[in-house]
Amino acid sequence: MNYFDFHIHPTLKSTLKAGTPYDVKIPTQAVSGVIGMCTDLPQIVASQANVGQLQRFDQTLLGVALYSMESVIAGDRLLNEVARKNKKLSKYVGVQRLEEIRDNRLKAYDYIRNVLLPDYEEKPEFKIVDRDTDLSNLDPNKIHVFFVLEGAHSLCNSSNTDFNAPEIIENLRDLSARVPLLSINPTHMQQSDICNHAYGIQLTNNAAFIPSGNGLTIEGKAVVQACFDLNICIDVKHMSLVARRQLFQQVQDGTYRNPQPVICTHAGFTGVPSADIHHYVIAFEQKGTAVKVVYGKPNHIAPNVEHRQRPAPTFNMSSINLYDEEIVAIVRNGGLIGLSMDRRICGFVSQFDEDPFAFVDGETYLVDKEFFSVAEFQQLGIHAGNIRGRVNDAHCNLKSDLLEVSELPSMLEEFHRQQLMLQLKHYLQVCVGNGIELEEAQSRICIGSDFDGIINPFYCAMTVEDLEKFRKYLIKHFRDFLGRYADSRAWRDRLDLNRFAEQLFFRNGRDFVQQRLTALQATRASVAAPVA
Repeated sequence: MNYFDFHIHPTLKSTLKAGTPYDVKIPTQAVSGVIGMCTDLPQIVASQANVGQLQRFDQTLLGVALYSMESVIAGDRLLNEVARKNKKLSKYVGVQRLEEIRDNRLKAYDYIRNVLLPDYEEKPEFKIVDRDTDLSNLDPNKIHVFFVLEGAHSLCNSSNTDFNAPEIIENLRDLSARVPLLSINPTHMQQSDICNHAYGIQLTNNAAFIPSGNGLTIEGKAVVQACFDLNICIDVKHMSLVARRQLFQQVQDGTYRNPQPVICTHAGFTGVPSADIHHYVIAFEQKGTAVKVVYGKPNHIAPNVEHRQRPAPTFNMSSINLYDEEIVAIVRNGGLIGLSMDRRICGFVSQFDEDPFAFVDGETYLVDKEFFSVAEFQQLGIHAGNIRGRVNDAHCNLKSDLLEVSELPSMLEEFHRQQLMLQLKHYLQVCVGNGIELEEAQSRICIGSDFDGIINPFYCAMTVEDLEKFRKYLIKHFRDFLGRYADSRAWRDRLDLNRFAEQLFFRNGRDFVQQRLTALQATRASVAAPVA
């Protein structure tokens, strides 16, 4: 099997303790005690895409995410306590390394340049691609890589909590002169001076991760323009909904010189257009400068009353995911979307997750929760009089649905396959429903797993080693799955599943990268020598 991944972290976990081999394979048994038995932490910590796991494929092409851990995450009390007291985990996560990041003694961009990048430049298993690399015939003995930058804070040495646009732009030029950098996320998990973010992490101290801004700032637009000047794409993952809206509109209006395709390297889908958010809001409450929102989880079984099946797979409504109109904008913009392998992002909530239920009108619903800044929430048109329109058992999943599929591990594994197929079905349906030819839609999606990026993997895809099995399952069962829904029954027979599987898992990404390498090579040749 050939494999492409738009967003993956093969060596990130090996850098969490000094002296750990770059090709270490962390076992699930690396977390001991009660926390290892009663949480998903063993699966989160275990290696999902280390060097050995990636060598199983025939041709491999990866978008390696260059990401420097935020100092606020590194300083999290619970994370440090677990790393200090859990004897097995302390072999792989060092308190000293966490403290270096927390105190900015290991500076963000220095970490990228001096800790993360050298493995890909020097270790024999890797080969960094360029314009002259023949991507149609990759060496099966090499793991071929290009790079995507996760969060502009990763370019900041002065501070990775205060975003300095001139420093970001200077180090962006330095990095792009050194390696093929295809894209950048302007923001990640924390508050930013250049771009508001979508809420996406829960720690013991959430204050730094609750959005407080309002879209793209003037400094943010300067960073975007600097990326476009270097033929680097903007990756909208982690940007707030309002910031994404602004970016799409600005690109359409010609605000930027030399605009590049807008992409999303590791996405999930909300299942709805943003105009329908209010229908699924169960409750909202202002908390300081932010608004907490609780959603029901849409399941899309309503159009399929003649084949109604419960429990049904569902979506994550949180605004870190793409809304329908954004799928259309990326595809029409000539971009590419990578499908995440994080079960939370792609719609599955566990009964062991934090506070996953809400009681409404005599029913207990599965829910997702997030925060918006007050300034952005006011632009969504949500108020007490227009919420809960589709919070009912015909549109949203119940606690009983989750408990039914969780009775046996085999049932849960099968349900996770349904979750992934619903994401793919929805993507294709949105494209077809908006006048995009099915063949074009098929060519604009790939895998962007986020493996080894501290994610909750699906039971059916715990590591990259499970993806070949899922690929075969998709070819065998996806057409029947599409038949459950009235809208997709209209086009399912036009889908060549063998071709689609090859596109999804390899060809689409390879072809997109080939185009981008040509654009990047011309730019890199004209960039000034790296800044010392």
